[in-house]
Amino acid sequence: MKYSIKPREIIHSLTPYVPGTPVENIKNRYGLKTVYKLASNENLCGVSENVIREIKENINEISYYPDGDALLLKNRLAKFFCVDEKNIILGAGSDELIMYICITFLEKGDNVIQSWPAFIRYLQNAKIMAATVKLVPLKNWKHNVKAIIDSIDNKTKIVFIDNPINPVGTYLDISNFEWFMKRVPKNILIVLDEAYFEFVDKKDYPDGLYYLKKFPNLIVLRTFSKSYSLAGVRVGYGICSFEIADWINRVRCPFNVNRVAQIAAAASLKETSLYKRKIAKIKKEREYLQKELTNAKIEFVPSNTNFILINVKQDSSIVYEKLCRKGVIVRPMKGIKEIENYIRLTISPKREVNKYVIKLLNEMRYQGLVWGQEVASL
Repeated sequence: MKYSIKPREIIHSLTPYVPGTPVENIKNRYGLKTVYKLASNENLCGVSENVIREIKENINEISYYPDGDALLLKNRLAKFFCVDEKNIILGAGSDELIMYICITFLEKGDNVIQSWPAFIRYLQNAKIMAATVKLVPLKNWKHNVKAIIDSIDNKTKIVFIDNPINPVGTYLDISNFEWFMKRVPKNILIVLDEAYFEFVDKKDYPDGLYYLKKFPNLIVLRTFSKSYSLAGVRVGYGICSFEIADWINRVRCPFNVNRVAQIAAAASLKETSLYKRKIAKIKKEREYLQKELTNAKIEFVPSNTNFILINVKQDSSIVYEKLCRKGVIVRPMKGIKEIENYIRLTISPKREVNKYVIKLLNEMRYQGLVWGQEVASL
C-alpha cells in the first residue's frame, strides 16, 4: 500500500540508531543461561543501596508529573560543580541534549563539524535539521584540531568534540584543546561531550568546566549513564552560559527528565566516594585487559574510557556472532568504514568475565579469526 503522507526529504537518508543487543535475545537465541552484555558501555558496577532506597521511598509519587525544572537535581549539581543553577540544562541522557542543541541552533544551509569516527549521534541529529556535516578524519586515533579549524567556514554553526572519543577511547589533551579553542570564531558553538571524563586518569586531560568563563561559546555535556551506572533511567546534563541554556530550554520538552531519574541522579551525587572506588576498579580491569591483549598480540587502541576498541582483522559481525554464541555481547563496528573490522568491548569490573573474554579472543586468534598486527593510524 502506498501512502500519500510523506516525511521531509532528509528523513529518507536517515537510518534508525541500532542499540546493543539485549541479553534476553541472546539467551533465547542460543539457549544460554549466562550472558555478559559488554556492548553498550554501561557501568556494570551497579548503583548503591542508598540510591535504590531513595527510589523506593519515592516510588508512590510516580502518579505525579516530575518537577519540570528538576530543582533538587540542579541544586545538587550546582553545589557539586560550584556553578550556578541557571547554567545547567538537563536531558533524558546527554543524547537528548545533543538533539535539543541541533534543534535550537541549526537550520538548512548551516554546517557542523565533527571528527570521524566519533559519536554518530552528532551526525544524525545535525542531518535531521537538514544541516551539512563535515567529517574530519582522526589523526593517530585523535582529534585533528588543525584540520577541524581549517574546515570552518562562514556557514559553520557547531563543532562537536567528544573527549574522550566514542568509539575510539582516546582523548584531546590540554595543549591541543586550548590551541583549538583560541582559534575558533566566537560565533560558533563548541559542544564538548565529556560522557567518559571520569574514566580518564591523565594529568593533561582538560576539564571542560574550567574553560566555561573564558569561552562563552562552549557547552560541556556530561551524563549519569556511565560512571554513576544510571543508563537505564537516562539523565544527562549540560553546563554553559545562561544565554545558551535559556535558548535550549525554549525547545526542551516539558518534564523531559522523569521523576525516578531525578531522584536517582540527585541521590548518586551523595555517593561520590563509592563511585570513585568503582571507577578505580574499572580502570584496574582496563589495565588488565590491555596487558592481556598486548601479550596475545591482538591489536587494540589504548583506552581512556570504560571500553576498548579491538581490531579483529575481518568482518566484525562474524566475530560478534561467534562471541554471542559463547555468551558475550560486544559491539561490532561494521557500518563504519574506517573501523569496520573492529569490535568495541565494554570493560567488566569482574576479573573472571574479562578473563573469559580474553580466553575466547585467544581461541579465535589461534583459529585464524583474530590476527595481531601493529596499529594502523587513521
